[in-house]
Amino acid sequence: MTIMTGTYALHVILIHSTEKEEKSIVMTVCDNGPGVPKEIANTLFMPFATYGKKGGTGLGLAITSRSRSYEAARASMTRTMIALVAAFLFVFIFAPIFSARLSASILDPISRITGTFRTLASGGAVSQIAGIDLKDEMGELARAARRAPEKS
Repeated sequence: MTIMTGTYALHVILIHSTEKEEKSIVMTVCDNGPGVPKEIANTLFMPFATYGKKGGTGLGLAITSRSRSYEAARASMTRTMIALVAAFLFVFIFAPIFSARLSASILDPISRITGTFRTLASGGAVSQIAGIDLKDEMGELARAARRAPEKS
């Protein structure tokens, strides 16, 4: 739909997306007039800038410009706050939980194999050796602990 009024044309388009089931309205304003006079081009968005008309305060474009800047700053502030909350959650909640679980996954097997070697070193017998089926260094230590009584 197009509406023409003097030197301005307003185009309105209704967009319907079937993928997301969203509807949007796109409005375009075209100025077919002579353009902005060179005398006020540098001060157009400043308060009280007016040219060639009676009445009006010259605040319209200044307020509109500042409200857009305010909205952009507010959106930026919102993104910054989200990033800060995410960083807080990571540093004070997720990182400690992750490091505690990581520590436990490393220290528990080492503690068990250390206990096994202590028992063997003191001449005791061990019926089960934890981690003997592992394919890593802990598995190698557990298999060495199994062979230790045979060597002595």
